Amino acid sequence: MTKQELLEILNSNGLEKLAVKIEPTLRTAIRIKPIECEEDKIKIGQSKFGGQPDLPENIAWVKDFEQNSLAFIAQINLHEVARLDTEDLLPKTGILYFFYDATQSACGLEIADRENNMFKVIYYDGDLDLLQRKDFPDDLPEESEDEYSPNTARFTPAKIKINQEISYPSNGETIYEDLTSEEYDIFAENFFEDDSIHKLLGYSNNLQNPMEIECELITNGIVLDDPDAYETPEAIALKENVGDWRLLLQVDSTEEGEGSMDFAGGGTIYYWIKKQDLLNKDFDKVWFSLQSY
Repeated sequence: MTKQELLEILNSNGLEKLAVKIEPTLRTAIRIKPIECEEDKIKIGQSKFGGQPDLPENIAWVKDFEQNSLAFIAQINLHEVARLDTEDLLPKTGILYFFYDATQSACGLEIADRENNMFKVIYYDGDLDLLQRKDFPDDLPEESEDEYSPNTARFTPAKIKINQEISYPSNGETIYEDLTSEEYDIFAENFFEDDSIHKLLGYSNNLQNPMEIECELITNGIVLDDPDAYETPEAIALKENVGDWRLLLQVDSTEEGEGSMDFAGGGTIYYWIKKQDLLNKDFDKVWFSLQSY
């Protein structure tokens, strides 16, 4: 959907006030469509979901603090997506690699998840001719240990198709607070999707509460076990920085034909980064969130 299409739908459904409010907030997102395929149908260094990562010899498969291998989520060839990044946020060359805890026990709700290396984003901007497709580590299970879930930590490979779309704040954001229940229903019917949604940049599609405040508080040492932690003087001061956080990558549980990823029974994982850290290519400062129903 384009910006013009979005505004036309709002105006034609009596949501002119929301159109005025939402227009300045709009961002560009790069929508991703995974297409399940054989590993050998994906070229070395090409963007992909799942399967085996294409890494240079000097970068090993990522492990956590106990030397357990993480699950490989995706690699994004930045040259392939550069033309769709109209805000010039991403590097123009190189590859981003995304890894996540193979047991899916890390939810991004405590700083220990980063300290224990339960998620990781790697940026490689070297010679792509040096890339090698890494074999799955022996400690990543080939079959799920959970009889109720077919998911494993060895995700089925999928090539990807990309396109640009306009992105608007997710449900639960303050921009929608002034809508009546009828107006909100009209907006939700037109703009909130039920399909799996994978994307780079733009706004997250929240399954629960907005995550930017969690990113800011947790990465600044605020423990969120107590609901009152959000209202301490330190937390209130940090809330001013919430707008600095940007979605880097959102990966939904996949549907048939997209691969084999499932996160906490139909949930979604999100990689977050502050805008300035993204511009500085400082991907060690990425934060992670898992949300599920």
